[in-house]
Amino acid sequence: MKTIIFIYSIIALLNGYCPLAAQTYFNEVYRTDTNVATIIRSIVHTDTAWYVTGVTTVSEPIQHNAGWFARINPNTAQIEASKVYTDTLKAMEMWGDCLIATKQGGLATLSRSMTDHSFSFAILDANGDTTMYRTYPSTPVNSFAEPTDIEQDADNNYYILTSVGAYINPPDSTKITLVKIAPTGEELKRWVFPSPDPYCTYKGPSDLYLMPNGHFLISAFVVGPCSVYYPPSDSCRARTWIFEADSLGNIVKQYLSSAPDRYVMAAKLTLTRDGGIVFSGKETFIGQSNSYVVFRDRQYIGKLDSTYQLEWEYVN
Repeated sequence: MKTIIFIYSIIALLNGYCPLAAQTYFNEVYRTDTNVATIIRSIVHTDTAWYVTGVTTVSEPIQHNAGWFARINPNTAQIEASKVYTDTLKAMEMWGDCLIATKQGGLATLSRSMTDHSFSFAILDANGDTTMYRTYPSTPVNSFAEPTDIEQDADNNYYILTSVGAYINPPDSTKITLVKIAPTGEELKRWVFPSPDPYCTYKGPSDLYLMPNGHFLISAFVVGPCSVYYPPSDSCRARTWIFEADSLGNIVKQYLSSAPDRYVMAAKLTLTRDGGIVFSGKETFIGQSNSYVVFRDRQYIGKLDSTYQLEWEYVN
């Protein structure tokens, strides 16, 4: 087995002279024998453990990416269970930040297949053993699927958010796809949401919230092609797209960031107490260096009110 390295720190607030100061509770490094790149993608916690998933590299039978799982004691930082998924048919590559604790006491996670461009859904127990595993094809067939989020409703159904698009014919638009899956793994329904901007043919990472009224709150950033030469074409843009959809797939409210001379790629969101939305990511300004386009990134945070109007934005 190749090396698996995971570094984790817990930060605790101190009282006294510096109430906002922080200290490291513990800092642990986990490794096996040799050096190889390992990417930690997701972590969730329960009352009894931390669960971590990521992707690592294994060499047998052929070199390929494989999933990594660990259950860590939150008091001692010791690994209590770990697993590398080396079966290439169940690679569990876990490229997305997709891991949740289920209502049944297990874990649910997603992966993207690098061979047939489908995506997979798995239920794990506390030791990382697979209790249910199923692969879902992309539609159309000549397309790729990039799963980005997973949620579970009160009836224990799962909702998987993924971007699906053609890889043979790039001009075809990539669409945000929401898939409803039964607790036993059967696919129950799909909703497809095309971008409201006709120039934007690619969809980036996205977020999903299940709302109390049965609606879905979805965010993504949508990207149009951009020439490497200056000035860029009118289609050179990236926009944050946040929308609320009902159970039939109708968009009832939405926000699309402005696009004239900058990229706003801030697809991660959280709800606020006043019914608004805070979304974060990065903003990119488009500049010129000789005859080429230059991109300058900076941190971005925006706030929408309850009607999805932009209330304020901040860049650092």
